[in-house]
Amino acid sequence: MTIQHGGRGGKSKNGIRLVHDSDRQVASMTDIPAPFAEALHQQFSQKMTVLFRRANVSPALIYAFSKTGLVVTEENRDRLLPAEYREWKQALREYSGN
Repeated sequence: MTIQHGGRGGKSKNGIRLVHDSDRQVASMTDIPAPFAEALHQQFSQKMTVLFRRANVSPALIYAFSKTGLVVTEENRDRLLPAEYREWKQALREYSGN
């Protein structure tokens, strides 16, 4: 799942957009005020980071998630837009200092 807050494709400035599963069905929550949507996004990101650390996920992958909001796996890589994948790869390079 991807949480998008501010950005591409028909996104309302007053909410968040959730992208689910392989068929990229979109549930739009545009009626959520931006400050509340940002708080939800922060909570979700913090909880995911805690779960990643408990699962011993690579710090580079945790950093890329925190920068992009994307969890990239072999199973979902081909479902990402090229720009999303480039953004995620750039975050990995940032972490590595390259």
